[in-house]
Amino acid sequence: YVCKICSRDCLSQVSLACHMTISHPSSTNACYICQEIFNTQTELLIHIKDNHENNLGNESFKCSLCNKTFCKQRYLKTHLKRHTGVKNHECPICQWKFFERTKLKWHMETHKDVNQRNLPYKCNVCLKSFYNRPAWSDHMNIHSGQKPFKCQICEASFGHRMGLKRHELVHKKECEFSCNHCGKGFKMAYKLKEHMVRHTGVGDHTCQSCGKVYTTSNSLKRHI
Repeated sequence: YVCKICSRDCLSQVSLACHMTISHPSSTNACYICQEIFNTQTELLIHIKDNHENNLGNESFKCSLCNKTFCKQRYLKTHLKRHTGVKNHECPICQWKFFERTKLKWHMETHKDVNQRNLPYKCNVCLKSFYNRPAWSDHMNIHSGQKPFKCQICEASFGHRMGLKRHELVHKKECEFSCNHCGKGFKMAYKLKEHMVRHTGVGDHTCQSCGKVYTTSNSLKRHI
């Protein structure tokens, strides 16, 4: 297992993950093995030790596309879905799509009232609940005021990892998504989708008060 950044040899994928975390930390604190994201580097190292150390020497399932190895076949199957980009599990309420049925199940809980949600991670301040630890951790930053996600280019920092991802697009020179009607460019796909409503007049979410049409439920909520 060789580090692609500094060419250091590691005895296993676990030791490589620890090396990457300490020597080449990422702005998102993502686990090199399972891609789960953590709030701090310390939490990430604890996760690697608790969840992956027992798999040392037992990483027998290898991805034929990127050569990543996994200790269980089901982990490999889940990983392969990310290469295809096909998300077969769609939320009937907001049309958000997922690679796994389990993730859709947890997502469906977020459409319920706060007190009715059956999710594993709950905020002890406002009682809002979440289906994964990273989302819960990001939410807790709202209450604490912490902003651990820092831009590597400028001094901007954010309490939510998605805030950092959206901000990083500001530093991109090119707009990847272009309107085929007027040629206007956008850095995010959902912005192009919202823009297309101006040309087509077709959207999924309509304000019952003024009739204005939006492509996402979040856009409609912000309008209301």
